[in-house]
Amino acid sequence: FERDLSAFSPVRYWTVDFAFGDSSWGYEGTTTQLVRLVRGEALPEADFVDNADGTVTDLSTGLMWDKCDWGQAWDAALNRCASPDTSLQPQWAEGMSVSTEANAAGHRGRSDWRLPSSKEIESMMSLARTFPAIQSEVSPSGVFYNAATAGVYWTSSVRFISGSTVTVWVAGFNFGSVRSDTLGISFSGKRVRLVRGGDDFDGLE
Repeated sequence: FERDLSAFSPVRYWTVDFAFGDSSWGYEGTTTQLVRLVRGEALPEADFVDNADGTVTDLSTGLMWDKCDWGQAWDAALNRCASPDTSLQPQWAEGMSVSTEANAAGHRGRSDWRLPSSKEIESMMSLARTFPAIQSEVSPSGVFYNAATAGVYWTSSVRFISGSTVTVWVAGFNFGSVRSDTLGISFSGKRVRLVRGGDDFDGLE
């Protein structure tokens, strides 16, 4: 997948590291990489519908997303989220328990929220965008207006566990990359974006 970052650097291309599964956009066309071909129907692109109730539905996957990061207040009258500076950035264990707290409180009138998997959160990204790589127009009418321009988000997907070492997948909304983060080495908290549903998500698994 090609991304034109001419405003920042020469054109770069996406690659996937099969050793660990990380994706990266930092390669120029002059570097050499392995190639694996594919055929058949392409995966669907996100098709967001703002439900005007603090949630956004992706018609391509059936997933319903919280319009705001956890901690961002939603203004029902204006149908927008507060400043991204108000997002909470818990550690991973606390992030995993956010859905329990949300469901107990009936967040957005629902009780089946969960922390998204790495595949689920990757499906909401737009690789043709940067800072953030999500449908977040400058206009307040944008579906994800006030999304963090360089937010990194927890997922529920664990890559590796060995003794006390746990490595989980995180998603960077600055460029749209997905990478692994070893707990105990990286002490910084990450943002949380809750999701629910997904009856039509089988094609992305």
